[in-house]
Amino acid sequence: MMRCLALALVATAAIAAEQPDLKGLRAGMSEQELLAAMPTLRCRTPPVAMGDRICSDGKNTLVGQPAILSVTLINDRTARIIFFFAADHANEVADAITKKYGEPSGSTSLPTRSSSGIELTRKLTTWNVGDESQVELSHLPGTDRGTWLNLTDKTGRNEVIMRMKQEKDRKAKDL
Repeated sequence: MMRCLALALVATAAIAAEQPDLKGLRAGMSEQELLAAMPTLRCRTPPVAMGDRICSDGKNTLVGQPAILSVTLINDRTARIIFFFAADHANEVADAITKKYGEPSGSTSLPTRSSSGIELTRKLTTWNVGDESQVELSHLPGTDRGTWLNLTDKTGRNEVIMRMKQEKDRKAKDL
């Protein structure tokens, strides 16, 4: 009996090690599991079909700084966990993620424009964690709202991409 319990604990620890988290939240969690892990989340059905449910907490923190948390659920499964925060703290967040998950798997710079036409460069840093999970830090210097930290797994990424395409197709037909 003790041997079975020990094997179960080792297996559970191995699974947990492969499932990265942001503040205890992991891709694949159900809404009930999310709310148990973070009771301050408030969930609703969104007006557009990016997810079946969106859970958010506008008074959260990341590396001790104010952050807005948003979780997208599809088929009662967490598809994406995203923290929005001030661009000033991007380096601090990157350092914390590197300490937690190791050196980034990649980094790229993407030219973009602000809504007022100003040319900016978005820096996207990626950590591939485990077999299918990915943590992304998107940093748009000089803005208050253009920086976020995103956690998904392969299933969640595919579901979100599919929903985004469906929404784009829906809008294209609504001309």
